[in-house]
Amino acid sequence: MMNNKQQNAASFFREVAKLKNLQPKNNGYISIITVLLGVAAVATTIAYFVIRVYNDHQHREKWKDYNDCGLA
Repeated sequence: MMNNKQQNAASFFREVAKLKNLQPKNNGYISIITVLLGVAAVATTIAYFVIRVYNDHQHREKWKDYNDCGLA
């Protein structure tokens, strides 16, 4: 015969097993979406810096002739 502690422990483990079965299954789409969002974030960041460097280069090329006259 089980005493009160053993019954409580058995009841606890049955509840844990039920909760494990209620958890949503990972179907793989969530991880694919996460990876795609991460790649998009990295690509956007790289594109931002490339465009920024290109625009800075164009700005300096435009104004390099005016360095001697003190306008730039």
